[in-house]
Amino acid sequence: MSRRFQNLGALLMFVMTSSCVMAQAYPAKPVRVVVGFAPGGSTDVVARLLSRKLSESFGQQFFVENRSGASSNIASQAVARSPADGYTLLYMTSTMIVNVSLYSKLPFDLAADFVPIAPVVDIPSVLAVHPSLREGTDCAGKIPSRRNCLWLRRQRQRDAPCD
Repeated sequence: MSRRFQNLGALLMFVMTSSCVMAQAYPAKPVRVVVGFAPGGSTDVVARLLSRKLSESFGQQFFVENRSGASSNIASQAVARSPADGYTLLYMTSTMIVNVSLYSKLPFDLAADFVPIAPVVDIPSVLAVHPSLREGTDCAGKIPSRRNCLWLRRQRQRDAPCD
């Protein structure tokens, strides 16, 4: 009976100490957010805004490191080779998906080396023409639609002919 209690005591001590180790708060040290584009661009600006909000939310510093070049493949490779401890994040854009089809040999596997955390922004794309063309006209064959014209109207705060 004494041996059984010793084993139970050892098991309880193991469980108690391991749960204390697992309960450490994240992040316990600064977190690096790697951006694959030069400072000052839209991707960098959004990553810096996001890092500031994460720093405020978690009470730990999230800082941006720019590693531009090779269509963000340099940054992706650096993050893929970093320790998988959650202290190096990659701020990734749709460029990564294009790179898989453009480059025959990448130094990382997009599906295996990265796990998406959350979508950050939804940036609309707009087709623009010279202002001498009126909204709603046939530009290169049926591009404008009533929906696009209504969007333009909201953006310009004026009435545009949409018929």
